[in-house]
Amino acid sequence: AHTTQKIRWLADPVGDQGSPEVYQANLMVSRVVDRCLMLLEKGVHILVENPWLSYLWLIPEMLSLIGIPGLHLVRIDQCTCGTPFQNPQMSLTTNPHLINYAQKCYHGKHEEKLERSLTTQSSIYPEELAEKITESWILCRKANCQVSKETKEIAQLTRRRLRALRKDHPNNPGEILGEGAKDNSLQKSIKTGQAV
Repeated sequence: AHTTQKIRWLADPVGDQGSPEVYQANLMVSRVVDRCLMLLEKGVHILVENPWLSYLWLIPEMLSLIGIPGLHLVRIDQCTCGTPFQNPQMSLTTNPHLINYAQKCYHGKHEEKLERSLTTQSSIYPEELAEKITESWILCRKANCQVSKETKEIAQLTRRRLRALRKDHPNNPGEILGEGAKDNSLQKSIKTGQAV
């Protein structure tokens, strides 16, 4: 049986940047974070979805995005939307209405486990989950939800600081290195609005 090699760990969610596969994946995360910050700066709502136990949520650049006020982490397990398997999903969003659709599994056992071909099947959203996400955006639109001024300003500061750190450490996407990593100076600079 083929086993996929483990490339990330809790102690090192970024993984080995020397591996081309890891480097490219981290570069993609870095771009997603940058795009999300750019959209937030402009007052555009965002939603990033990934499995609940994904290392994505532990990558330092993603953590800098998660920490911005006005963003919500929302967990919805697919089994609460009719699937025979659990598949917990996490969404990072500015949509406050998605919170009302959060559902964690309390089933004892599931009919199926996500193994082999079922993993691919679980990547397709169940219709009920798609409806919940869509309904939350309709409610957000009807309520005229806006990205707050504070969220926009902190997104701008975070983006500016991360870009400077990426420039200083171009071979380490996803990571926060140098001065930004020391004593949480990135978060301190964001809170005070001053560059490190």
